[in-house]
Amino acid sequence: MNLKHLVRIIWACVILLALGTFLTHPEWFTAEHLAHVLSRYPHWIWAAYLGISCLRGFTLLPSTPFVLAGTLLFPEHPHWVLIGSVICIVLSSALIYLLSPVWQIDQHFKPQKLAHIREKLNHPSGSFFVLLWSFFPAVPTDAICYVAGTLRIRILPFLAAVALGELIICTIYVYLGGSLIASIKGLF
Repeated sequence: MNLKHLVRIIWACVILLALGTFLTHPEWFTAEHLAHVLSRYPHWIWAAYLGISCLRGFTLLPSTPFVLAGTLLFPEHPHWVLIGSVICIVLSSALIYLLSPVWQIDQHFKPQKLAHIREKLNHPSGSFFVLLWSFFPAVPTDAICYVAGTLRIRILPFLAAVALGELIICTIYVYLGGSLIASIKGLF
């Protein structure tokens, strides 16, 4: 068994475990629960939060609950939550991009769909396409990272577009989401 095959098997097991856990215990993946679990380790809380946020991309879990968990964990430091969240998302995106050839996900896409996405990404407005994709909360940023890595799109403009799109949506999550959560807590 070669290394690529072993990495794919391990990754598939992690995905299946994460998906199975998410389906059987969705309450574990709420912002409140994540904040509660992380708050048990006050001396390691920032490191745990940032580490989990960086590695969550490998499980295909969305970043939104983690960003909101940061606003619950660190309500007095929303700017650090924003900076840390965006950095973690970009690092996760870079790792997914770099490791995508190992996973060979292009085998799971229709060739015409890959050609269409390749055309969008290689177009002069390709960075804007990635920015919009990263900003739009209904589509997973990790998916475009896998495809861009498989297609070997230029990494620095790609990551800059991801960073800008995620900065916009994370700013909304941190400041609006944090205010909303605080308001709801104030009601009870």
